[in-house]
Amino acid sequence: MPFASKVIRLGCWECQRRIESRHLSSKPLDHAIRLGFLDMEKDVLDFGRSLKDTRGAFSAPELQLFSDLLSQVESLYGKRLQSVKLVGSRARGTAMDTSDSDFLVFLDSCDYAVEVPRLKETGYQLSLNHGLGSISLSPLTREQFVGLDAKYEGITESFHRDAVHLWPDMA
Repeated sequence: MPFASKVIRLGCWECQRRIESRHLSSKPLDHAIRLGFLDMEKDVLDFGRSLKDTRGAFSAPELQLFSDLLSQVESLYGKRLQSVKLVGSRARGTAMDTSDSDFLVFLDSCDYAVEVPRLKETGYQLSLNHGLGSISLSPLTREQFVGLDAKYEGITESFHRDAVHLWPDMA
């Protein structure tokens, strides 16, 4: 279980009740931070192997895709962009030729009605340009990431175990 999830689950009764009832909002997160159970700056986005630690795992075309994707999201979001992670079968090294590429795009704020269509179009264009299959770009904030386990149990643990950290320091 990832550190942040453990911390919230071990937090106060009110935080636990809200998580179990799947009504996670920023209130229990704020409460957990205030009580010192969770450091949002350090714990939540600090996961994933660095790209340099995976050299040889990705082809030259995949590395070019990563570079182009990062250029696009940096230009779209500027200072709002907090992190980009490759997740799923491509990050685990179990992808097949038909597998898609899944990316988490962390933003300082996220309005799904705006960001999902924007990133869907970006993924579509990158897919056409690179011919490496479907590309899924999922926008979310730190708080939304922490809340994912309330809806999809165990997903953040999977992300922590498998992710490849691409930005801010793709090397």
